Amino acid sequence: MATILCIEDEADLRADIVEDLQEAGYKTLEAGDGTTGLDLIVDREPDLVLCDITMPGLDGYAVLRRLREDHPDLADIPFLFLTARAGRQDIIAGKTLGADDYLVKPVDFEMLRATVQSRLRQVARMQAHKHAQMAALSRAMIARESAVVDADALPRIPANAGPLDPGDLMTVVTVINGEVDLDPVIEDLEAAGHCVFAVDSGAEFLAALQNVAADVVLMSYQTADLAAPAVMEALGRAPVRSAFPVILLLPPDMSDLPDPRHATLFDDVIRTPYDRQKLVEKVVSLATRGDDDGLQATA
Repeated sequence: MATILCIEDEADLRADIVEDLQEAGYKTLEAGDGTTGLDLIVDREPDLVLCDITMPGLDGYAVLRRLREDHPDLADIPFLFLTARAGRQDIIAGKTLGADDYLVKPVDFEMLRATVQSRLRQVARMQAHKHAQMAALSRAMIARESAVVDADALPRIPANAGPLDPGDLMTVVTVINGEVDLDPVIEDLEAAGHCVFAVDSGAEFLAALQNVAADVVLMSYQTADLAAPAVMEALGRAPVRSAFPVILLLPPDMSDLPDPRHATLFDDVIRTPYDRQKLVEKVVSLATRGDDDGLQATA
């Protein structure tokens, strides 16, 4: 049975939400302010969080920011804002921090139950995918360590990509949400003998680095749980931080990074849709530390 935390400073509304969720079969936790709510998330690790935005003291944005920045290991927990503020800028601000969804006051309880159920199903799928990916990674790493490379038979990346020596095969990690299609690039890299490990979650990426020695990383701006800058800031504090380059892929509707300071977190920033051949060349160039001119965004 899933446990849901409701962080809401309006006691009557909080009681109504908790009662509705309990009638739907969920266990519940309650918090009347952001500080208590954040402590409950860390201590109890609920399966989903409903959080008001406008609260005295630690508001909803601050709760989510501190959760994503200070506790990346809990990033798989769906975080839903419950708010009367549903303007475009409010939604953009929440999505940038990594919010999973919005529920608007006054609460439509049928919509609340449907959204909660949908997000919990999504988490279950992500966890199943994570287990399958980790098993595949383990098999791939074992095969890579034991493989004997035939230099003459080794496929090469085409067209001025600066093919690597057989001893320099790469491990490429992609941290990409469902809006970015990297299958063509992955096909080219794997055809050239490289190992590609694909995840869609920033938290999964951070956890995988305990076992994976990445040579280069491709990351979409919004992963399945964290915005890329939050992933990189967490990575900078992690003991597994290495010198691997990271290429950020911006969606076509984002003209630039919301915070220009975040550009320093990445080795290159590329807008999608990308040029397939140039992106492959960029991956190889950065991985071999032979990078020269930056890759221009394609229309």
